[in-house]
Formats: sequence, structure tokens, C-alpha cells
Amino acid sequence: MKMGGGGEAGLVELCGILLLLSGACHCGDSQQTEHLSSYQLTVPRPIGGRLRRDAEGRPPSQVSFIIPVDGDDLLVHLERNELLLPADFTVFTYRPDGTLLTSRPPVQDHCHYRGFVQDVEGSAVAMSVCGGLRGVLHLTNDSYGIEPLDSAPEQHLLYRLQDVTSQPRECGTPHHAHEHENATEHAQYDPEQIHPRRHSRVRRRN
Repeated sequence: MKMGGGGEAGLVELCGILLLLSGACHCGDSQQTEHLSSYQLTVPRPIGGRLRRDAEGRPPSQVSFIIPVDGDDLLVHLERNELLLPADFTVFTYRPDGTLLTSRPPVQDHCHYRGFVQDVEGSAVAMSVCGGLRGVLHLTNDSYGIEPLDSAPEQHLLYRLQDVTSQPRECGTPHHAHEHENATEHAQYDPEQIHPRRHSRVRRRN
């Protein structure tokens, strides 16, 4: 799979990580969109059916999606980002008696991917694909953020990064947010339950 490269791709990956962090809590649709001056509702469609993990529980190494953007169906090719964390990533913890413990979790089993949009020169994409799509798409003249809609996760908010007016308000607690993320990490994405080519735009009134 040919990957988009260069500084723009690195910037997109950084933006994708920031979007993932900012989307960690689930606040309801009104709070989810209050920091956006304009957005679209779109339904991504995975190529080849639902995303399935292998026998060892790992997500696929490569995936492709059709994402409707401004009336056009974009074909997005992704591969798991093996450079997100080093293969020898080590976690250090301490027992109550002060004994140091080390472990090496299977960090390459994550759901964070990078890739490009087919037939869009210079494009770059970075997103998580478990529990819906969350990340950024950099096209020739525009950059978009995408995230699942809290009330209907099969639908997604799609917005230009220039339409982000402020940081979303925080809600809930980090503990509950992480519980929700862990639960959605193993969710399956079933395109048979979504309606294809569903696409609309919403613009806020001043």
C-alpha cells in the first residue's frame, strides 16, 4: 500500500492524535457540535463488509472506507500505524512494597491507522477505526475532522478544521471516558445496519 508522505502527513498524524484525545468524553450531540460553526452528517462504509479481528483479537492490518464528503465518495485506504509506538514499548509499574515490575503489552494491536485518499495527490489520513472513525483527512485544499455522532454512532460528524471555533467543553470523568473507550475498542462495525450515501450539511445561524 502506497502511503502519503512528507511533513503534511506528519502534521495530519499529530492532528489526528489531538482529535482522538479531545473526543475522549461523550457529551451528547449538542455539546459535541457546539464548537463547530458548520458540519456535515455522513455515513462511512467499510469496503468488504464489517471490520473483523483475527483469531488472536487483532484488528486487520489494512482497511479501506468510502467516506462521502461534500457530495463526493472518497475512497480512503488505511494501514495500521506501526510507528505509533515502538515494538519494544515497556510499561513500568510498582508493587505496594516498592518492587519494580516491567511488562511489554501488545502495543501493535491498536486501532490507529494512517493512509491516503485514492486519486487525491498529496492527501494524508490519520484515524482510529474502532467504534467508528475518529481522526483527520488532509485533502488538496481542505482538511477535515471526523468522529462518530454520540446519539447514532453509525452516523459521523464531518467538519472542516477551519470550522472548529473553540475546544469542546469537558464533561463526565476521565475514568468513565476510558471505560467507554475500552468497551468500543471491541465493537464491530456493521455496514448492513446503515443506509448508504446518507449525507447532509448543517450550518449554524449567527
